[in-house]
Amino acid sequence: MYVYILQSIKIFFRSLPCHSQETNKRGKMGDDGAEQHDEFLRAIGNNVDVHTTRMRDDILHMLSHYMKQQRRHIRNALRNEATLRENELIEKRHKAEAALESARRTIERQNECIRHVATVLWGANSRCWLQRLFSDWKMWLLKRRQHRRGIALMGCFTNITCAFHAYTQWRLLAAARRHHRLALAEQLQWKRNEAELKGQVQALGKIAEEERRSKEDVEDKLRTAFIRGVCALNKEAVQVLKGSRQSDEAQLSPPKPSGTPPPSATAPTQLESHWAPKVSDHPSGSCDKYPPRSTFSQDTVRECPSITAGTSHIQYHMCYAPSSCAYSAKILPHQPFVVSVDPSAVRSYGEVPSTKRTLYPTQRRSSSAGRRFSR
Repeated sequence: MYVYILQSIKIFFRSLPCHSQETNKRGKMGDDGAEQHDEFLRAIGNNVDVHTTRMRDDILHMLSHYMKQQRRHIRNALRNEATLRENELIEKRHKAEAALESARRTIERQNECIRHVATVLWGANSRCWLQRLFSDWKMWLLKRRQHRRGIALMGCFTNITCAFHAYTQWRLLAAARRHHRLALAEQLQWKRNEAELKGQVQALGKIAEEERRSKEDVEDKLRTAFIRGVCALNKEAVQVLKGSRQSDEAQLSPPKPSGTPPPSATAPTQLESHWAPKVSDHPSGSCDKYPPRSTFSQDTVRECPSITAGTSHIQYHMCYAPSSCAYSAKILPHQPFVVSVDPSAVRSYGEVPSTKRTLYPTQRRSSSAGRRFSR
């Protein structure tokens, strides 16, 4: 159809240049060719109309034939496609029916299982509920039994407590009576013991008084003997000092022009003047005479080169070491020690002051017993 249309168009355009040349010639000719030109135009129009009509008919014929073919082809295609679609739908339907059947069977089995599980759970729930009720009933019975037992025990305990209280009161009363009897007996015994101890104390006081008197006599005798010994020692010291002074005066050289006596002569003089009043104070007249222990030779009496005489005629050491100086008078032998005793100041060690005397154990025991009875 397209080929036919193209051929008719080619034929139309091929006839156009011939007509155009004719029209040009006629135009050159003048007004006479106007009518011919109109006729030519009419002929061309008729030809075009004829050709156009034919072409249209041919086109319509071709288009109708093509449309019929296309319609036939589309109808076949649609029929085939509908058949395929129908087959597919049928297959899907069969599959869906099979799946639906399997699902229905599965649901039926599940429903059967659910019914079975529900039945089992209902039975288990019933059993649990019945067990709970049974355990509650047992607990109620146990509590009731315990309550009854507690009431019985409380009654027994109350009876026992009352009996024990009465028994305790009776025991306390009996103990108080027994304690009172024992206290009275003990008080009587203590009074007897106190009387006996007082008699012993009086006897012991008499014995102590006799012992004190005998002790005082012994102390007086000892004091007298001690004073006599002291007086003898003082006399011995005086005799030793006098003998040493006489021997020193006989052996010493004449005094120096300065008029100061030697240190060996001044030391015994000072000792004699110091101890003389104490010897004269003692009342004892006769004492045993003891010979002098030692005498001083001429070699032991020497003068210190550093001794000088002051304005007051008192000797002193310039070396300021009289204890370690070889010329000091302290190197002489030790003189006897003189002790003076005042008989009135001597204390009797056997006598105990009355303020410091303690009570006898019997008296303390009786006083503590009296305080315990008072309680």
